[in-house]
Amino acid sequence: MTSLAIAAPTQLSVDAALSIAADGGNAVDATLGALLVDLVVNPGVVSPGAGAFITVEPVEGDAVTIDGYCAMPGLGRDQNRPISTRVASMEYGGGITTVVGHGSVAVPGVYAAVESTWERFGSLPWQRLFDGAIGVAADGYPVPDASSYYFQYSHLDAYGWQDESYRALHDEHGAVRSVIKHAHLSETLQRIAELGADDFYRGETARRIVDEMEAGNGLITERDLAEYQALDRIPIHVQVGDWAIATNPAPAVGGAAMAAMVRIAESLNAWESVEQMAEIQAAVLGYRQLMPAIDLEAEVAEFLDRSATGLHALTGSPSTIQLSAVGGDGLAVSVTASGGYGSGLIVPGTGMWMNNCLGEVELSPRGLFSVEPGSRLLSNMAPTVAKGPGGEVLAIGSPGASRITTAIMQVLGKLTALNETLSRAVESPRFHIDVDNSDPTFVHEPGIDPPDTYPSRSFDGLNMYFGGVQAAHKLADGTLEAVADSRRASVAATM
Repeated sequence: MTSLAIAAPTQLSVDAALSIAADGGNAVDATLGALLVDLVVNPGVVSPGAGAFITVEPVEGDAVTIDGYCAMPGLGRDQNRPISTRVASMEYGGGITTVVGHGSVAVPGVYAAVESTWERFGSLPWQRLFDGAIGVAADGYPVPDASSYYFQYSHLDAYGWQDESYRALHDEHGAVRSVIKHAHLSETLQRIAELGADDFYRGETARRIVDEMEAGNGLITERDLAEYQALDRIPIHVQVGDWAIATNPAPAVGGAAMAAMVRIAESLNAWESVEQMAEIQAAVLGYRQLMPAIDLEAEVAEFLDRSATGLHALTGSPSTIQLSAVGGDGLAVSVTASGGYGSGLIVPGTGMWMNNCLGEVELSPRGLFSVEPGSRLLSNMAPTVAKGPGGEVLAIGSPGASRITTAIMQVLGKLTALNETLSRAVESPRFHIDVDNSDPTFVHEPGIDPPDTYPSRSFDGLNMYFGGVQAAHKLADGTLEAVADSRRASVAATM
């Protein structure tokens, strides 16, 4: 049995992780097994056809981020062929417009990322990772609270246009099912468990995806899947006191934004000043919003260079899940995965709902189809690991679109700079500078006094708008703890 601390979205995924640890699997095995479950049991929040970033702090050696995020499809596709999309406008989250349908689906990278991470750091057989996911797919699962909330707004606009998707989600009376059981999904997962991720990218599952994309005027081609690879990336590193933090690098921008906030807050010793922290958020998020996303590697590098010179240099979706785990040996892993708002498409014969990462309008500053085929898409995700004094190790991350960075930054500051307990750091009230409108707005939970420099908006209590931080921690004395943010119905456990 392996000692483990894990925080994840559902009890089903935590149960899978604990079962793997009981069989001697390490923290990576346990987290990957939990992730595979959560891809199944969080419809609308994430999907089996998703993308993910996985940041690992090994027991020995340097941290690494495995980039399995979604890629722009269209390699070898006739550009004169039509693209089928639908606009879905919903009152969810105060009102959003997203694009769904075949043409909104990007190349999923999650299975390549899982396999790459397992090959580098796993200890149990590949098939063992899939036992939990295959079981819940075969037996059915209760719809979790976050999915139920989202489906109140999206079940027809986003999930009602394809017959197979509609029937999977709705009962005979047109109501959203309380328990979902996907036809064919357990068989698809069993095939991937037996044949490896190669089946998803070059085998039977790939063939079914490509056939459906051709029939429905989607963008994914045989080449897109066959040439997709998970990529090892060197994380962004930033120091807070005695803590060395590693987070998601370019071409994602979430890690850079979070690192920039942390770096400036540390240089100004601003951790206890709401006014200064708000100014930092406004500067970083405002700069981030103006990035043209043409050359993300260069733009993120400039972003970080500017943040190193100080605050003055920068002035000018529940569509995510997070899992964090630390083992007793100090192996730490942080995973953030996203399927966008969901395309509403189930690939016939697979049971797999697919992402709509091409349809997230807020992440497409140059237009939905402007990225070169094969390139990674823009992302706010920032799975993070850290090493502290006396052998402390932390895995942390959050869902929450643009609030991912501000949520992680505030929790890290309280834990590392202000020496608060992990539980208190996660459960403390948060704020966020909303720069999506013309006037930046200070949005906050009760217990925080807004500065006079911004118009403000208050929530009645702790709210999932401010993310859902999942954190696992090995303390200096070897004690393991995990904290699941109460803002989302998440689960934490240790063994």
